[in-house]
Amino acid sequence: MKTFVNTVITKEELLKELKWHQEQDNFVKGTYFKQGKGCAVGCSIESINRTKGLSYKTDDHSKYPEIMGVPEWLARVEDAIFEGLSIKRSKVWPLEFTQAINVGAELDKIKPAFLIFVLESNLERLQDDKLKEQRKVVEDVIKLWKREDLCFRDWVSAAESAAWSAAWSAASAARSAESAASAEYEKFADKLLELMRGCK
Repeated sequence: MKTFVNTVITKEELLKELKWHQEQDNFVKGTYFKQGKGCAVGCSIESINRTKGLSYKTDDHSKYPEIMGVPEWLARVEDAIFEGLSIKRSKVWPLEFTQAINVGAELDKIKPAFLIFVLESNLERLQDDKLKEQRKVVEDVIKLWKREDLCFRDWVSAAESAAWSAAWSAASAARSAESAASAEYEKFADKLLELMRGCK
């Protein structure tokens, strides 16, 4: 799957729409799209509906491959990061995300690197003896994702759910303050953008 190749919308069209949403202060947390405002995914899909005369549900991450050639897992990550960022950063995140996509890129390539980054960042906060079991699970999942011989399509599909679960639940278990959580999501956002920009 290649981004913005034979898709419903072009990168330029989507960026124009997202810029309009930003100017209208339409990016808000906690809803996909309601009363003219919504999250990164909701506003993106609403823009496509409005400009292309379509009727996708604004909470349907599974439409990202068809709409712009972006894997569903990455649509879910865009959404999760948007909700975790500071209010200020969330107002620019949808544009940052779309701008980082290279036309014709195959973004599934970045999944292992991003998952490993999220998992390894959580290891830093799993030092407490009470979290020994969680740390072991995270370490085991990291080892699996680093094994190139196992990263074929069927294995990736089977392992993906466990990896996301370990990554996000470890992050949740280790965070206590909202500011710490926001800083963590900033780190995830920056790494994801770096990987996306480097993906052809």
